[in-house]
Amino acid sequence: MQIFNDETFHDFIGEAWLNEPREWGCEWRFSISDQTLERFCDIFRDTIYHHHSSFLLYDDIAELDFALSAQSLRNRHSGNPRYHNTRMGNLGEVLGTHFVKSYLDYQSTLTFPKRLNTNVEQSMKGIDVLGFKDRNSPAGILIGEVKTGAGFAKSAIEDAYDELFKRKKNELPTMLHFAREYFTFQNNKEETANIERHMKKNMPRNHLLLSITDSNPKHPFDNILEYQKKYGEIEEILAVHIEIKGLINLLPALFS
Repeated sequence: MQIFNDETFHDFIGEAWLNEPREWGCEWRFSISDQTLERFCDIFRDTIYHHHSSFLLYDDIAELDFALSAQSLRNRHSGNPRYHNTRMGNLGEVLGTHFVKSYLDYQSTLTFPKRLNTNVEQSMKGIDVLGFKDRNSPAGILIGEVKTGAGFAKSAIEDAYDELFKRKKNELPTMLHFAREYFTFQNNKEETANIERHMKKNMPRNHLLLSITDSNPKHPFDNILEYQKKYGEIEEILAVHIEIKGLINLLPALFS
């Protein structure tokens, strides 16, 4: 099993064809062709599986010439949803997690909360993407909201902004408590200490609004100034749109 690392994820997403400052922050735009999606389908599928399941013996069993048994066990322990909307939401959160790690230099893949989801057909509640700095960097938190769909909808961007503003008012992301307990259980004192320093009051926060569709909207974030007036201001948003051509058609294969 091979999953995305920083290098392969950069190869998959590519370089931004738009990187422009806005009154409310910055806008980035990316476009992934259907050929690129096909080329990275296997590693994308395995990455999704890795986020949902802790069953890691698939390759070892297959190498012992028990390929069918390995596949059966992998399917049984996959934790992958079957419901279309849940798949779309989870896919966006997986991409968002790797995006903030590879492109924004935040730690985001140290824990895999989807493995603990008690109802795989229902999206987990809470922050879509949480990033924090490694122990060698100044502390800082990134909170991300992700919207994934076949076509682009302005209403999805408004919903994401509204959620980000609500998160801004919360004192401490619940996921930090989970991460601290996780590393404490693992007896990982260095990572536990790193999480705890991110739990201090007035911790600097950055905000990501990530939109993923298989279409290419002309101006996906033009209404953010209106949302600031309606809901309240969020300073320095990074708004990112990723067009992934052919995503809907390939979705069943990515969750197979």
